[in-house]
Amino acid sequence: MVSRKTSVPIVVDDLIRCGLEILRTHGLADVSMRRVATTLGVRPSALYWHVKDKQSLLALMADEILAGIQIRRTDSLSHRALTLYQGLLATRDAAELVSSVIALGTGGNRLRRSLRQAREMDQEPDPELLTDTLVSLILGAAVVSQQRLQAEQLGLTTADTVPERNQVRSDFTQMLKVVIPSSASGAEGLRVGAPQPHGDQHGQYHLGEVTGQEDQ
Repeated sequence: MVSRKTSVPIVVDDLIRCGLEILRTHGLADVSMRRVATTLGVRPSALYWHVKDKQSLLALMADEILAGIQIRRTDSLSHRALTLYQGLLATRDAAELVSSVIALGTGGNRLRRSLRQAREMDQEPDPELLTDTLVSLILGAAVVSQQRLQAEQLGLTTADTVPERNQVRSDFTQMLKVVIPSSASGAEGLRVGAPQPHGDQHGQYHLGEVTGQEDQ
């Protein structure tokens, strides 16, 4: 990544885009206010006109990632869960990022809301508990999958120790069947293609043409 010097005033969207570029290219550990400032060609102090601190920037980045995962109003609960899981896999370290902002209470509410708005939740005796369970399942499974991928890329694993990506998706679908018994039939019919490790060349995750997208 090449830093740029500019006299053009920056806006908060510039910080988010730059932070996501660093995340996709180098990983969460390399996302710092100083690195974002250097890349944008400004002093670190200039960033604090737009965000309170690094955690605030990370929360905005997490919300931007979640906003890019398209959910339809008609999607079943199991479909939503799988879509969110695969959407997180499309951006490097996205699951770890979203997990951290949820733990700190600074962001990530869109993940819960996408699950909570499923029609099946109206029949659940404890929808909040089910939502919390699914959030933990999605984030935990995605973190493990992304760490396996990184270990594979670093040559720290062998073919015998790393499951096929299709198997990883199948395993997650089986987990959903345990948590959501009604997904035993619905989850098998999901037509969501296996994502590339970190999305397309721009780091984005696309589910194709959709209609009736959830209100953001």
